[in-house]
Amino acid sequence: AGLFVFSGFEAVAKDGVHFLCLFDPDKDNVLERFIGECGVHDTTAASPTGTLDSLELLTRAKEWGARCIAAHVAAEGGLLKKLSGQTRINVWTSPLLLACALAGPIDQAPEGIRPILENKGGEYHRSRPVAVINASDANSPEDLKKDGASCFIKMSNVSVEALRQAFLDPQS
Repeated sequence: AGLFVFSGFEAVAKDGVHFLCLFDPDKDNVLERFIGECGVHDTTAASPTGTLDSLELLTRAKEWGARCIAAHVAAEGGLLKKLSGQTRINVWTSPLLLACALAGPIDQAPEGIRPILENKGGEYHRSRPVAVINASDANSPEDLKKDGASCFIKMSNVSVEALRQAFLDPQS
């Protein structure tokens, strides 16, 4: 069907922020170790919170060779909804954060969040904007047909390095 699947998991940092951690497809055999390094040892718990804060998780993910996307950034558990003040500024402006997921177009994002996503957010301004990926959780194939559920990402090959490159130039 022309679909490619990245290995990965959704991590909930100890500050409550959700991240999608993506790995090259050949990393399936070590994902449990990385989940354990997040401080999650009970694999039966639904959406367990890890022991790493957002910046620690971004740092660790880079060491693992993963790319993290701040999941549902403007919704419950999302970086710009969950965090506030200097903590939110520090995570948003971290050079380790390259992408976030937003269900729907930026111009329909909540009023206080829209300028940040547009990189017009004063203290939130970045020299290299965060790639805003139009995406949301999909629980069935029908969910993928909804507006704001998916987007195209231009890559010459399927790898986390290609994702990183795409996130560095989100306009293309």
